[in-house]
Amino acid sequence: MDISKTHMDINNKFEVIFSNLPGLYLILEPDHTVACASKGFLECMGIPESLIQRAHITDIYKNIDSSISAAHISTLSHSIDTALNEKIPDIIKMDFRVESDCSSMPPGKRFWKVTNTLITEGESMDYILHSLEDITDKIIHEREMLIKNDRLQLITKKNKEASMALQESNQRLKLVTDMLPALIGYIGKDRRYKFVNEAYLQTLNITRDDIIGKNVDEFIADFTINDISQHINSALKGRMQNFEILSNADVDNPKYYEAMYLPDIDKDGEVRGFVSMIMEVTNKVKYYEELSKLASEREKLIEQKDEFIEMASHELKTPLTTIKAYVELILLDMDNLDKASISEYLKKTNGYITQLNRLISSLLDVGATNSGRLPYDFDYFAVGDLIDPCRSQVEEIEGAPMLDVECDVENEIYGDKQRIIQVLQCLLSNAIKYSEDNDSVMLSITENPNQVLFKVEDNGIGIPENELPHIFKRFSRAHALSYRNSGLGLGLYLSKEIISRHGGEIWAESEKGKGSSFYFSLPKKNKIITSYNQV
Repeated sequence: MDISKTHMDINNKFEVIFSNLPGLYLILEPDHTVACASKGFLECMGIPESLIQRAHITDIYKNIDSSISAAHISTLSHSIDTALNEKIPDIIKMDFRVESDCSSMPPGKRFWKVTNTLITEGESMDYILHSLEDITDKIIHEREMLIKNDRLQLITKKNKEASMALQESNQRLKLVTDMLPALIGYIGKDRRYKFVNEAYLQTLNITRDDIIGKNVDEFIADFTINDISQHINSALKGRMQNFEILSNADVDNPKYYEAMYLPDIDKDGEVRGFVSMIMEVTNKVKYYEELSKLASEREKLIEQKDEFIEMASHELKTPLTTIKAYVELILLDMDNLDKASISEYLKKTNGYITQLNRLISSLLDVGATNSGRLPYDFDYFAVGDLIDPCRSQVEEIEGAPMLDVECDVENEIYGDKQRIIQVLQCLLSNAIKYSEDNDSVMLSITENPNQVLFKVEDNGIGIPENELPHIFKRFSRAHALSYRNSGLGLGLYLSKEIISRHGGEIWAESEKGKGSSFYFSLPKKNKIITSYNQV
């Protein structure tokens, strides 16, 4: 057998098998020259087989792509040497242009995975299997994935930044709104709460979980008497709303609120919700109510002043007219009048002068009381010393009823005797004015361990219940205006001021048609008020 011929046949068969392998392969000698190439390599690289035999590997790649970089050529040579020396496969990546129009790949720049693997034949024969794998689609896909990943990271970063900015904005919004005394909230288009400030929670005594996401119509109905659904509807239609709310939280102390709904409208004119701002205005409402009340009282005082001026003019004119008449009578007929008649006229004139003096004194006392300058002369005196002056006053009144006096007090008290007599005379005078003819008037004085109690009682016309709380006010004459008596309406007002200055109390009990009882008490111990402001 011819061994050399057999060996050649085997080599030929190997070359035929290798050249027809699918894929891109080269067999390299240790000196980097090509020993054999697969048809796939030749076709895809566009190189004739005649130009590749015994050609150096670097020359082949320069022929494939004249613009291939020197770095790639150096890396390729180093990879082949590494496979030879280290006896392990070495893999590198390269990119170069391919101008072939083979069906397996389009012309143009491609990316390749290059593998150099050592093949040993016997003890001294070494070869390098040089294989190429087109990884262009994979590289492009990886790059696309990197680009997408970069974009995703950028979007994620921007979303995170936006989320942080929104969170910071919400924190600032919460900080600002929590500092405001108003109840601030945001209600979405779905009529549900999206945000409320701290004042909202504290005022309604709730937590954030109690309100966020709740329907505004249902939630607010538990806290207000008003039906505010129409205002919510209008706000969600883009119309600003201003209205008042009356809280039902405390029936005894109702609270008033002023509400404003501000629609939130986007650039397209769509309503996204509305901002609710509610402020408590209870004090404001009470202030205006008090102001209205004061204005009403002022009008009433003006009316009372006008009535008083009219009454004062009449009360002062009546005694003056009578005095003038008696004096004229005396002057016109002095020669013919006997001494008894003149004495009678002068006595009546003196009575009217006393009445006139009392009216003027009352006016002066009111002025002094208002300015805190009403004079007092405090000292100890016997309670019994008050009775005779009062009895004398009653006897001077023409047609006066009988005065019954009961006094069980023998001790002394501290005060201004003349001012206390003034109070008693005022009460007795009123009792006589409002008593029917022949009715009696009772003055009783009793004591207990702490105070002396005075009571003036009549069986007259009485005082209507609705007028009783006002009788000690200045210019008040109650039912007297419609009755047959006169007066300025200052007596009870001055009496209250005098008794208060003595540290006592004064009050009245009455029933219309059944008479009246006036009381005042004086402390046994010294409780004199030294300052008018204390009264």
